[in-house]
Amino acid sequence: MAISNEERSRRLGKYLEKKFLEYINKEGRMFIQSEFARVIGISPASLSQYMKGYTRIPDKHNMTKLALSLGPEIYEVLDIEPGTDDDPRVLLIVEIFNRSSSEVREKILQAIIDLSSKQA
Repeated sequence: MAISNEERSRRLGKYLEKKFLEYINKEGRMFIQSEFARVIGISPASLSQYMKGYTRIPDKHNMTKLALSLGPEIYEVLDIEPGTDDDPRVLLIVEIFNRSSSEVREKILQAIIDLSSKQA
């Protein structure tokens, strides 16, 4: 059963609060929300809106930024299926591929082909 947008907003706020506290603990010093917003790549206003539950769910652009910086589990938290064009795992693979030498690119492609043939 699909969850309501209000429930998604509530989940998003709790998730971001949890991640904010985890970041403070990891860094060992107090941060303000605007610093955390810059770290995760969104505006302080957007972070505040999301944490307070005033905004339903992030737009595709911010959703991708959140997933890349905080992890793809955000899609599970919000009960949303990522598309292949905004799935952070795919984006990471593309980023690594683009930075790689020709030799490494060939190895990446071969690894993908080998793995996909094992699933068939």
